[in-house]
Parts: sequence; C-alpha cells; structure tokens
Amino acid sequence: MRRISSTTARAAMSIRSIRSIRSTASSVIRSSSSNNNNRKPLDGKAGRRQLTQRRRKRRRPPLLVERSKNLDEKPTFARRSPYTEAACLLAELVRHRLRAIVFVKARHVAELVLRRTRERLPRQLRPCVASYRSGYLASQRRELEAGMASGSLYGMVATNALELGIDIGSLDATLHVGFPGTKSSFLQQAGRAGRGTRDAVSVLIAMDCPLDQFLVHHPERLFRRSFRSAVADPENAQQLSHHLAAAAWERPLDENKDLLYFGPKFPRVARILAARGQLRAFQESGSGSSNCSSSENDGNRLRYSFRCEADASPARLMGIRDVSEESVRLIDKRSGHVLETMDADAAPFKLYDGAVYMHQGKTYIVQMLDMESGVCLMACEDVSYYTEPRHHTRVAVLGADRCYSLHGADKKQEDSIVVATGGVNVAHRFYGYIRRSSRDSKILERVDMNHLQPVEYTTKAVWIHLPQNLVQELWRKGFAYSDETLHAVEHVLVSLCPLVITCDALDLQGQCTRRENDPCRKLLLLYERQKGGIGVVSQVLKTVKDARTFFRMARDHVDNCPCEKGCPACIHHPRCLDHNANLDKRSAAGLLDIMVRLSE
Repeated sequence: MRRISSTTARAAMSIRSIRSIRSTASSVIRSSSSNNNNRKPLDGKAGRRQLTQRRRKRRRPPLLVERSKNLDEKPTFARRSPYTEAACLLAELVRHRLRAIVFVKARHVAELVLRRTRERLPRQLRPCVASYRSGYLASQRRELEAGMASGSLYGMVATNALELGIDIGSLDATLHVGFPGTKSSFLQQAGRAGRGTRDAVSVLIAMDCPLDQFLVHHPERLFRRSFRSAVADPENAQQLSHHLAAAAWERPLDENKDLLYFGPKFPRVARILAARGQLRAFQESGSGSSNCSSSENDGNRLRYSFRCEADASPARLMGIRDVSEESVRLIDKRSGHVLETMDADAAPFKLYDGAVYMHQGKTYIVQMLDMESGVCLMACEDVSYYTEPRHHTRVAVLGADRCYSLHGADKKQEDSIVVATGGVNVAHRFYGYIRRSSRDSKILERVDMNHLQPVEYTTKAVWIHLPQNLVQELWRKGFAYSDETLHAVEHVLVSLCPLVITCDALDLQGQCTRRENDPCRKLLLLYERQKGGIGVVSQVLKTVKDARTFFRMARDHVDNCPCEKGCPACIHHPRCLDHNANLDKRSAAGLLDIMVRLSE
C-alpha cells in the first residue's frame, strides 16, 4: 500500500506533475476506502482488493501541491484547467463513497466545477454532489448542510462560506482550487478533513497565477511563515454603523467615554443612526438624562448617550456573507421562485441584461435587473457560452493621508519614488459584455450596451509616483514607459499582496483600463474594491523597509518566469478588467528593476 508521509508534507510542500498527483490521490482514495470495510464502492465490482490500515491518532492531513511542470523543465502552460482537475478528483472520490469538499474562490467557479463533476459521474451519482456558497437561501443552505452531515451527499463544491462555523461532520478529503489568500484560511479549509481517526488528504491545485506560482517555487513561505494579524478599518462608516447598533443594544453608548473605543467618527455616525430610528439619543445632564431627537441641539456640544431598543440584537440581522445592507433577489421568470440573493453592490457586475448566471449547475440568462425594487428576472436556458462584462474604470485621488519617499543615500529628494495612501473615487462605466465559448474560452461575440448605469464609490488606495529620472532611465535602456508597462506592474503587485499582509488578491484592484483623460493614468495605483475600504492598502507599503522588500519580491518573481510576453503565472490577473490585454512584461521587468535600485 502506498501512503503519503504527513511528516514530509509538514516539512516541505511536495511538488508533483498532474499525472503523479492523480496517481497519488487515487492510492490515498483506495487506502481511505479500506479503512471502513462496510463502505463499498457504489459500482459493486467483484474482486476489488480490500486494503486494511491501522487506525492512527488524529493528525493534520498531508498536503499535496499539484503543478503543471517540473522544476527543471521549461513550462509550456499547455495544462488542463485547474477546475477540470478538481472535477476529476472529486468525481473519483465520490465513486468510492468518500466525502470531500472542493474549495473555490468565486460563486461562478463553484457552479462550473459542480457541472463538470456531474458530467464525469454516472447518472445515479449526480445528485450526490452539490454546490454551497453565499447567495443561497437559508433553507437551501440548511438542506445542503444536513445532506453532508447525514451522508446523502458525498461531494460539495463550496466557497469560503463553508470554511468555518458550520458542522457538516467528518470528511475524507479537501481539494483547494488555488491558494485561498491567507495561511489561516488554508489551514481552516484543510482542517475540515481528518477530524476522525481515519487518515485524510488535502490537495492544493495551484492556479496559473502569480501568487500560486510563487508559493510553488517558495513553499517555505506557506509552511514556515507565521500567522499575520487581521486588518480592519474601524473608521469605515458602513462597518462602524453595524458595530454601534449591536453595541448599543447591549449597553448604552456614551458620546464622550466611548470615543476611545469607536474612534472620532463615532458621534456623527451615531447621530445618523438616531435620525434613521435605529438608535435613540438621550441628552445627558446633571439631573439625569432626557429623551431628545437627533436633530435637537445639533449646534452645541452637549453630551449624548445612545441606546438601541430593538426586541432582538441587531447583530442577528446583519449578513456575514455580504458587505452591502441591500440585496437583490434572483427570480426564475417561469416559476416565480426565488433562486437566491446577491449583494446589491455586486449585482451590476454580474446581472446585466444578457448575462449568463449559474445556479446549482444550471445556466440562466438574465432578462431584467431592477435595482430600485431589488429584483432580477432570469430564464433557465442551456447555453454553451459564458459572459464577461466590458467596462472602464476611472480612479481619481481625493487626497493623501500619509506619504513618504524612497531614495538611496546618494539620491536627491526630487529624484525619489513617493509612496502615498489616501482616499480615491472609483467610477465603473459599463459599455457591454463578451460572450466566450464554454469549451475553449474563445470570444464568440462582443455585445454593446449603452443603457447601463455607472457605479461609483469612494474607497482607500495606495499609489506610487515615479520620478522623471526613473522614466528617462527606462527609455535609455530600451524599455517603454507606457500604459501597458504600468498595467503589468500593478498586476504583479496586486497578486503578491497576500504574501505581505492578511488579504485576498481579489480584495485589491489596479487601473486596468487607462485612457487619455484619466487623472491617475501615470501612477502605479492599487485600490480596495470594497466601499469605504477596510484598511488593507495602508498596510501594503507601510514603511520604507516594507516597500523595498515588496519591490524586490515582485522583480524576482517576474524575472524567474521563463515566458517571453507574459503569462498567467507572472503578470496576468484573474480579475483583470481589460481581460489581460495590453500588458508589456519586458518593460515591466525593467521598471521593477530600476525601482529596486532607486529605493536602496
């Protein structure tokens, strides 16, 4: 019997080819199946060899990393999709009645892997696999959780909505399509398997993206790095309003005393909540407290306390899966049933007219989106394509909260790189979508639309101003200081951010579509995708030392990739708003090299 050494896995990450991973995973599957003699494969083939294995004490499941190439071979990137690899492995596990979860990063990926898994299973086993993600109705989620706990479901394709906090019983395997972004999330997901006395396996299928490829070449960054502190912005008004309502329900909040805990925005946000009726404001005086409206005495500096007199705690009414307070209901146009809900902030990017949306493996075409009523009508149709939105993003700096210069001992102040953080205004303007083939992702049609409403919000960003001497040196060395160069550098910086702070690469975005009249066109700029920001970007380049280390890491990663014009492993990004077009790897590598030298 072949067994994977967990001791070796803990010391270093095993790097194997796709074929080797499949062979190894299959042997683990057969080994795990033999641990329970009462669990026979559903196909019922006679003469199957039964393997026995001594029960062991609970331990962390071994971790395997699948790569598309050997370390000493030149990559061709002619690999099968990681989503297909996950579907093949999950189907094999389900055939042997082994319970497993596939963790993916996005809703539509969960539906895609589910569909491909069912295509590889016999008809009688297809109902034994389902998807689990945010957006599903509470009744649907409870039904799926009960199915996994009872054993009627053998496989689940889930987002991080199933990462923790929900008991679905013991699992035999976890599959991870791409590194989830943080070490804590990765171990939380892997810890879903092996909770009993039997062995379990966790397989990390590395994506062709800069972050995953960096970890494949530097596995010690995953296994030896310490846990990082979580990042949050207590001054985000949207988050602060939720905290104040929940805290005021437990005990009254004093406008002066509690300023220390909730920050300088506390009085203003609390009065806004009082004006909405979510809190009651009481004027504090020497003789006691008296009830008053939120608008009363707004011009003076009287002391107020705030209470929440709701029957139930506001914390129970706050969604943990969506950021926005509002949601959109997705309704089947034919049956009138509510399929699921979606965060109102994300709806315009995914539910535009003609968009293809997947729910439990079925494809739906969006017929109409009404943001005012919070309703989206969809029709179930079997189509062989998927859609991607086309839009331009314009970013404008509102002001800098903090800035510093990066310059060597022999450099002048005016010749230094300037790093700044502050607020920005982000405006997304939609002008259509692309239809791509589900088989090979080739573009089938470009559809133009001019009636879509723009989406604007303010958030936090970090930007890098490059001095004129750097630009001149770039030109002298035969490189281009162009939109394509800055675009590629931003992709690398965004992708590697999870290595230096606690965040997901999808939390940040760069200026993918630059136009002549964009005010920040010549800046390297990373902004947070969440309204108001959560403080992630302020931690990326917090000090001069952090900036120098980050620039060197980005330069080395691009230099170590053997491709010539750029690929998913170095400068491509899965959420590029320009679909990874207009990128210049050669000049990006030159720019990063000069940035490293000027900052040291």
